[in-house]
Amino acid sequence: MNKSQVPEFSYPIFGISVYQIFITNCFTILPNIYFFYKSITYQLFNKRKIFKYMTIVMSFEYIFACSTHLIYNGYLLIYHYTNSKIHVPTCSKLSGFNLNIKHYLVVTPFYFSIFRFYKILLNKNPHITVSVIIMFITLGPITYIMIGQFFDINTYYLPKSGCGYEIFSGLPFYEQSLYLNMSIVFIVPFLSLIINYQIYKTVIKKTSKLNATRLAEHKSLFYGVTVQSMFPLFCQIPAIIFIFAFAKTRSSVNEIEIIVHIFYYFGHGLCIFFSVVMIKEFRIMILNDFKIRKYINPLQSISFFMYNKNNDRTIL
Repeated sequence: MNKSQVPEFSYPIFGISVYQIFITNCFTILPNIYFFYKSITYQLFNKRKIFKYMTIVMSFEYIFACSTHLIYNGYLLIYHYTNSKIHVPTCSKLSGFNLNIKHYLVVTPFYFSIFRFYKILLNKNPHITVSVIIMFITLGPITYIMIGQFFDINTYYLPKSGCGYEIFSGLPFYEQSLYLNMSIVFIVPFLSLIINYQIYKTVIKKTSKLNATRLAEHKSLFYGVTVQSMFPLFCQIPAIIFIFAFAKTRSSVNEIEIIVHIFYYFGHGLCIFFSVVMIKEFRIMILNDFKIRKYINPLQSISFFMYNKNNDRTIL
């Protein structure tokens, strides 16, 4: 639908899913605030520097994503209950940003996987050229898509619940960029898994098989990093399939959307939790903080940490 055919102002159109998303994100933002704070202040996170920074960045991204979902859906609810018309172009752009934010939750763990590969296996910082190429490949399509939407470059609209219309761009290769971007969302987590598994196998080979504590520590850390890398994809698989179907049919089904939202938005609150509880000291931290059992000093629990060649800072 041509831009000139779309009303500039319109009443928001939505069903129960907006209430569902708003309420869900009110809850899922809370564990991410908790883990963001603990990863900065809790002493034992300092023993695993990369995992610490990965948890800080990922929990912050989830906080930002939850806040974006709250702002967008709160925006619709406010205009609905005040019986006011939304500005369709502004609302459509906000909807696009709200949808595209999920991409960063998937690619960020991949960057940390590359960094861990260089620091642990190659014992050096990632090459700047390699880093730029990787970021261009993983962020190029989504940036191209968002430029077309936000700068109104040859835009057109299709009917959709929420703002009433969904904004698209007529830029060359725009639709191909949409499919390429969704393919990246699928592929990148598996690349992260392969990289982290290679790191894990290499470290295990260097560790004595008689040292069960060290082997268990490496395994729990591998599981924790893998969860942060793969969990966002598993939560988004229903959403990605739904987006593919919408792009093909240009129609949506509310019942399917509700199921998709359950997987996707609850995943925002569970990803960091599942990655952290893989490690014994952090399980104890959670149990102590929420007084689930009698206080245990995590410093007394057996733990092993991997140091770099200068033995001055943790690199796992």
